[in-house]
Amino acid sequence: MEEAFPRGGSVKKPTVQHQNEDEEDLFKVTGEAVDKGKKRKLKQEEKKKVKKQKVHVPDFLQGNEIEPLSFKALHPEMLCLGCLKEIRQYELIVGLPNGLTGTVAITNISDTYTQALRNYASKTAAAAEQEDIYGLHDLFKVGMLMLCKVLEPEPDQGGKKKKTRLTINPKDVHKNLSVKSIRSGMALFGVISSVEDHGYTVDIGVKGLHAFLKNTDAERYIQMHNDGYPLKAGQYVRCRMLGEGNRMDILSGEGRTVSVTINPKKVGKAQLNSSGVEVGQYPLLPGTRITVNVEKTCDEGIFVRFSTFKGQVHRSHLTSNPNNYSKNEEVVASILYIHPLTKVISMTLQPHLVNYTGVTLDLFKGISFGDIVEAKLKHFDGNNRAIFQLTESAIGFASKKNLCNNTVKDIKKEFQIGSLYRCRIMGFNPLENQVAVTLKQSILEQKYLRLADIKPGKIVQCTIKAIHSKGVSVKVVKGITGFIPTMHLTDVTLKNPEKKFKINDKLKCRVLFVNTQKKNLTLTHKKSLVHTKYPIITDYSQCQVGQELEGFILAITDKGVRVNFFNDVTLSSKAPFGQRKADVPSDFQIGKLVDCVVIQKGEKGLDVELQPSGKKAFLPKTHLSDSMAMCELLWDMYKEGSKIPQVMYYNRTSITIVSAKQSLIEASKSNELLPELSDLKLGMMYPGVVKNLVSYGVFVEFPGGLFALSPNKFAVDRRLPELSSVYTPGQTVVAKVTDIDIDNKRFLVSLRMTDCYQGDTSIGLRLLRNFLKQREAVIKKYRKKKNAKGRVAQIIPGSIVKVRVIESTEEGLVCQLDDGVRGFIFKDHMEDGTFDLEKDLECLVLVCDLVKLQVELSMKKNLISKVKSLKKNRYTQIKEGQGLKSEVLVIKEDFILVILRGHGAGQLAYLPSKRHLDDVLECHQFEVGQVNPLIIKEVRDNLVLASLKIHEEKEADDGDVIIKVRHEIEERNIKIGDIVTAKVKSVFPTQMNITVDDVPGRVHITQSVDEICNGLNPFRNYIEGMEIQVKVIGLKEIKSSRYLPITHRRFKKTIPECTLKPSLLAAKGDNFGTEEKKLSAGEKVVAFVEDYSANILWMHVTTNIKGKVHFFDISNDLRTLENPGMFFKPGNGYNATVIEVIDESLVQLTLTGSNIELKEGCITKGKIVGISEGLGLTVLLPHSYKGFVSLTDLQDEFRDSPVKAYHVGQVVKCCVLTMSAGNRCRISLRKSRLKPNQNLSDVKDPDIQCYSQLTHGQVLRGYITRKMPDQLVVSVGHDVPGFVQFKDSAEDYFPGKVVSVQIMSISEGKPMVKMSLLGLDVEERKDEKKVAQDKKKTVKRKRKSLLSDSESTLDSKRAKKEESAECAMTKSKDKKVGRSLSSGVNVSDTDSGVDIKQESDSEDDPKKPSFHSSDLPRLQLPVKFSWDADFKLKQIPRSQERSMDDSDEEEIQEAPKKTKEQIRLEKQEEEKRLFEFERKQLEGEQVPQTADAFDRLVLQSPNSSMVWLRYMAFHLETAEIDKARAVAERALKTISFREEQEKLNVWVAYLNLENMYGTPQSLSEVLKRAVQQNDSIKVHQHLINIYVSSGKIEEAEQVYNMLVKKHSQNKEIWISFEQFYFQNDRLESARRLLQRAFKSLDPKQHVEVIAKVSQMEFKHGDPERGKTMFENILSNYPKRTDLWSVYIDMETKQGNIENVRHLYERVISLKMSAKKMKFFFKKHLDFEQQHGTDATVAAVKQKALEFVESRGYVDADD
Repeated sequence: MEEAFPRGGSVKKPTVQHQNEDEEDLFKVTGEAVDKGKKRKLKQEEKKKVKKQKVHVPDFLQGNEIEPLSFKALHPEMLCLGCLKEIRQYELIVGLPNGLTGTVAITNISDTYTQALRNYASKTAAAAEQEDIYGLHDLFKVGMLMLCKVLEPEPDQGGKKKKTRLTINPKDVHKNLSVKSIRSGMALFGVISSVEDHGYTVDIGVKGLHAFLKNTDAERYIQMHNDGYPLKAGQYVRCRMLGEGNRMDILSGEGRTVSVTINPKKVGKAQLNSSGVEVGQYPLLPGTRITVNVEKTCDEGIFVRFSTFKGQVHRSHLTSNPNNYSKNEEVVASILYIHPLTKVISMTLQPHLVNYTGVTLDLFKGISFGDIVEAKLKHFDGNNRAIFQLTESAIGFASKKNLCNNTVKDIKKEFQIGSLYRCRIMGFNPLENQVAVTLKQSILEQKYLRLADIKPGKIVQCTIKAIHSKGVSVKVVKGITGFIPTMHLTDVTLKNPEKKFKINDKLKCRVLFVNTQKKNLTLTHKKSLVHTKYPIITDYSQCQVGQELEGFILAITDKGVRVNFFNDVTLSSKAPFGQRKADVPSDFQIGKLVDCVVIQKGEKGLDVELQPSGKKAFLPKTHLSDSMAMCELLWDMYKEGSKIPQVMYYNRTSITIVSAKQSLIEASKSNELLPELSDLKLGMMYPGVVKNLVSYGVFVEFPGGLFALSPNKFAVDRRLPELSSVYTPGQTVVAKVTDIDIDNKRFLVSLRMTDCYQGDTSIGLRLLRNFLKQREAVIKKYRKKKNAKGRVAQIIPGSIVKVRVIESTEEGLVCQLDDGVRGFIFKDHMEDGTFDLEKDLECLVLVCDLVKLQVELSMKKNLISKVKSLKKNRYTQIKEGQGLKSEVLVIKEDFILVILRGHGAGQLAYLPSKRHLDDVLECHQFEVGQVNPLIIKEVRDNLVLASLKIHEEKEADDGDVIIKVRHEIEERNIKIGDIVTAKVKSVFPTQMNITVDDVPGRVHITQSVDEICNGLNPFRNYIEGMEIQVKVIGLKEIKSSRYLPITHRRFKKTIPECTLKPSLLAAKGDNFGTEEKKLSAGEKVVAFVEDYSANILWMHVTTNIKGKVHFFDISNDLRTLENPGMFFKPGNGYNATVIEVIDESLVQLTLTGSNIELKEGCITKGKIVGISEGLGLTVLLPHSYKGFVSLTDLQDEFRDSPVKAYHVGQVVKCCVLTMSAGNRCRISLRKSRLKPNQNLSDVKDPDIQCYSQLTHGQVLRGYITRKMPDQLVVSVGHDVPGFVQFKDSAEDYFPGKVVSVQIMSISEGKPMVKMSLLGLDVEERKDEKKVAQDKKKTVKRKRKSLLSDSESTLDSKRAKKEESAECAMTKSKDKKVGRSLSSGVNVSDTDSGVDIKQESDSEDDPKKPSFHSSDLPRLQLPVKFSWDADFKLKQIPRSQERSMDDSDEEEIQEAPKKTKEQIRLEKQEEEKRLFEFERKQLEGEQVPQTADAFDRLVLQSPNSSMVWLRYMAFHLETAEIDKARAVAERALKTISFREEQEKLNVWVAYLNLENMYGTPQSLSEVLKRAVQQNDSIKVHQHLINIYVSSGKIEEAEQVYNMLVKKHSQNKEIWISFEQFYFQNDRLESARRLLQRAFKSLDPKQHVEVIAKVSQMEFKHGDPERGKTMFENILSNYPKRTDLWSVYIDMETKQGNIENVRHLYERVISLKMSAKKMKFFFKKHLDFEQQHGTDATVAAVKQKALEFVESRGYVDADD
């Protein structure tokens, strides 16, 4: 009982009892077995042990000090109040005081619940399913208070960390309670043990006593806090004892049941009387509420007393500062915990604990784990913690180690009270009502903090930590691990994953499942899932009919296949989507119009009955209107029985689907709906509906169930971070077909305005008219009702109403109209000043919102006065076609509301927010208050519809949109067949617009010439205004076949189609060739380039027939194929041959003259698509064949790492060796294969094709293809590998290295070749054999060494090799192997000469001399390098030349021998000349005059951007723009990625080039690439400088606007934008920009921005305004020396001497440090010496002296 009834006062020393756990041992040693001496000895030892086991108790536990509870202070049997923080599957995580945490196992809740679990576990599966038992998530809620008891700790796995084990079992926590201690009104914690007919039995843990909870006493708790569900067995509750029953009966044993209640109001009033009598008999338990008196205070908290007990309250559990409490003050407290050793009572004054009513606590609203917030430092808790104010009600704390990544010695010096700091939420302490935060930058930048932050379907980077038989364990971030099952490691199941994956390997995975309860994270490394292009499905609600998904097979059963997706979403093939046949009406036809009646409403749409068939159908909510906002209103308006006229059959799945979208209905009437897939044609446009948004584009659904994809770049004209900001599922669009894949039944579409809109403003007006018509119908119907919507519908936009302001929010003012309708005034329509909440305001009604049930108002007086002064008469009447100015009032998704100015001022009008269904960006071009000129288009029923003047003018000026009808052409006597004089209006790459007697017409490029020279554009000689002779060959309906009537009403209007072809101009009669003949395979045609994309060249053959040329049919020139887009420009004509006629409008062409046929032995072109260091090349061949080139098939002469000479994308010539199934080939790049007539004796390394070509003892060279621990695999031919024991050589070998081997053995049966790697020994034997054969042809010569000193010191045996087979060495000991320049100079391991990788001309010219390889001074050069330059190497003496005539055996005369000193001096002179030459070229003193000279220069300095820029300038001087572009591309590929600044210089030059000589499109493409590879801000700033220097101010402004939107937190961009406006004399724009900057930037940055703008005002604007700005910021920051200094300098430059002197007087009068004052005194003295007099100089010195004396600095002489 002492534990429950502590007596207070002095601390009682704990007695130590010794009890042996094994009781049998107590009786094994008896007095008979031990003599008396031994007994005495044992007693003495026991006494010593008792003395040694005295318990040491710290001071703060004895009640002398107040310290928070720590882990060391926890003791078994200790009772403590806790709060539930987390619920897991088998345990509860409970928060204890001071942020400690404990764990409650599922078996420590109550005896009855534990028994139920045991019964459940012992039953069979069938019986267990019928058992009514609940999990922890059903019984507990986070935020519940609990009475916990600390159990004996047990070590965690590994014994490194100990858990605090707790129990909440009433039997354990109420162990010391008896029936006598139970009182009426006391509150206890209990667990529901069973559910009875009239209530519940509650286990309160008191032996011999049962508690019963009546249904009436539990009703309020159930309804308010248990979601209306009855209580469950095992549920934890806080109950209060009721006074029912005779207490004497209970004490005597006759009454064993007590009534309890869990009514929150009654539980919250339970309190212990502080009188000594009750306290002495009442058990003190944590959670007990009691009134206490303050005894004394200290910095760490307060000491209290009640009755005879004393307690303490730590400052974290106080509601205010400890010093605010006075002695003997009465406060209500609750017991927090009682230490079992010292009996010290720790209490709390926190209101949420003191007034706990038994319901869940909700303390941290609006704050979640991991959130990053701005917090204000409130105070310090000693030197170990900092306290922050997170929100008005939330307090946060950060320990010393969480304040910074580095060690902080004194937090009070490092951090300032009152400052704002960026924090991250790391946890919650519900008992203290505090939030644990951290300021560590590493944690602020960490993406994931806990498992719950990782969502299924997300991409994560992880590191392998362990490899198991069932999968791989990985680490995602610190503290979060995951698992990759074996089946998810690759797309193909691995038997031995440890061979592919290694520890610490980095993997890119996608999250499959996240189980936060079990702390499991499952990942997938399947490439098909990681890089999937299909939608990521993580919930069943995301599945849609007809949707294509990608998953993995989970199980295969007899009934079908189960496919699993992310987040354990599983779909079965038993009932796939769309397979059930619908009850289709007999008259069903896509596009047919029918009437229907609503029979039922659902959340997703309306169930309707079709008339007159009576069949059921479904009308989706999003198909009620083209306006997404109107769909919701129409759905709400329709009731059961409502008739909906004219809906369209849209699709047929499991039910017939109809649509009421007006755009689809109009398209159906005009027969413009999407036909079957087989009837699709490129360029045609159809209406559709957005079905789904994915990361890579927009899926569009068309009537009939066809789907198309619009990739991101074709979905919108401007790149957006998220397409969901402009598109929503169900939105109506018009899609233009851009690509068709008939085989896979797929096609791509474009939604861009540039592709789908042609400038017709009537489209937007039609959309606006339909919206207003539907809105008026809805309002008219709601006006008849008397509900809230009816009251809103009664209000008319444009009227003046009285309102009263109710509340002020961040967005504006909340108002109330007289009839109770809610009104809202946005900030844009508020007047400056304060508002009296009691007075009525006069406002203008702008918009009535029936969805939000409010009206939008304006309180601007100028608008109200204009509306009031509006008088409608014949003078103010607005007429159609009238031009006026307007001011934007409201911007909505479907309309723009404006108020007119000038004539008709005060009249409201509507502008279209969309010019087209695909116009998703137009509304973002408007701003409230913006003034625009407009044209009145329609005045009807008090509604004024208008269009922007700029759009109308653009339509009028566009030659493609000005269309004349056929009778207008006939009126001007223009007839088909007439030769007329036309004037060129505009010239485009593939079309020329002309006018014939003011009638617009055109000449298509296919109607320009009969014959063409390849690569020329026939329109190149035509300019605007030129008069030409053309023949009218027809009238073209330019809108009928390509544009829908819903987008262009004038779809039957035509223009004259003309020709310039000489053959047609000379033709007579009615046949002008307008009827295009059918093309056939093999026919020669003239085609004109349209575009090059995706390895296909698109061309115009006729006006209605297009041609496509596949990559390998474009050209035979390999250089051209490297970059076809650079050579084939739009409009260029070429002579082509038809290969295949695909359909009526598309043919396949070739520009090479014939179709390419692949067969064994043929020579063809290929494009490298893959490179492997140890295997070879993968090459793409014509007709989708893939070829493989092994290392031995690359060259006739093997070289180390041969694949380094190639790159992906390179086009090469190759020879097809073999062809196999699956479009696979084996090919060769050997020159001997490409040139069959070449002498095979010149091949250095023979082409080994099979094992039969090998003989024992044969010496060959081969490539190392694989290196194993004990052997090497060497390939001497394709599929002819051999094995070399690794012990034969100790050199460092790698795949791709050339080695010499000797065939040791060839096994019979299965071919296996054993080789020996002999190195130089093989060369020696080979050389000796050659010397013996060529002994008669020995030529004596003296080798003149021009090699460097380092070369001369190398091993002579390796440096002296034979030069050629035709010239033998004079001595057999000198092993020299030379080669003539006919095959290039090969460098051995010890040779440092030139490795010329291109063929030499000497191969075909035997008269040209060849030189000894060691006689030439050489550099390492690339392929196709030329030595033609101003700098020449020293001529080689003829005495060193060697004749090629084999019959000449005369000896060559030796050159006179030079001394070592002469050789050394010559080498020094040579090096000086070379160094001087390179220096002049690099520094620009010697400018190269040829492209070859520049090639040498960039070879010497490949990373110098200056050299590359000079190379580009060289081409620009000769107007070779394309070559300059090619140089820029070379530079970007050549310069090392580490040289970021050098690359940036080239990008800037490239942008400058495109700005000066390119088109806006080419500049945009280069800019896009530059931004991807460089800092976006730097690139755009350079682009701005380019625009400004070239006079493109508007373009520069657009870039600045984009930058400040994308990087709104970067103050440097705002400052630069301000400077741009000031330098261009746009002062008002700069001042408005400053206000925009204030809204985006952090307040800390405002001062610096204001200071910079103030300086700009002094320099470029109004100096007085700049002065005012400086005065304002100095009034707030008077001690900012930098601001004073800049302010003074600005005034000084203005020449205001007196003003400057006054400023100096002010600043030196401030109280600042001596260092700062010294700076200003010195600056003042310099100023007076320059501008003042001797008197002013002396006055400054006197003031400086006075300041020094005032600070106590006195001269020693004084």
